[in-house]
Amino acid sequence: MMGVRMKRLTTRMFRTGFTLIELLVVITILAVLAGAALPYVQSYVQESRISKAKADLEEIGRALAVYETRERDYNASDVSQLTGRYLNKSPIDPWGRSYVVATSSGIVLSCGPDRVPFNQDDLVYGYQPPLSLVKVKWVDANQTGAVDTQNTPDYLQI
Repeated sequence: MMGVRMKRLTTRMFRTGFTLIELLVVITILAVLAGAALPYVQSYVQESRISKAKADLEEIGRALAVYETRERDYNASDVSQLTGRYLNKSPIDPWGRSYVVATSSGIVLSCGPDRVPFNQDDLVYGYQPPLSLVKVKWVDANQTGAVDTQNTPDYLQI
């Protein structure tokens, strides 16, 4: 009698686990679901990188505008001179490159996913409006204190 009980007890212990086939079926189902969801997740990651880069570009653009209003023309090709007084830290774009400042064009840009500057996929933010006047000065050429257009004409220095 004792032997029959032991036999039933040992067979119950082996029946409580999963078989290898059941585990393989579950793993296969999970792999198919992950494979189907992966493209959607990758597009969300790409969109979040683009929105972060746009937010960084706007912040850098505002800092550059304030810098040029208070100090002088910004001449560096990166944002390192803005760190401290105008930016908390020098940001890196989501693809691991520094932001590029094109001072001659008045733009700041991120190199984008291909990490090559001045290419098709760059994200660009203009920090200077086109044809904006930064400083205008009236020059009294003959130092009379009045506008003179006859002898030595006065002029505006832009």
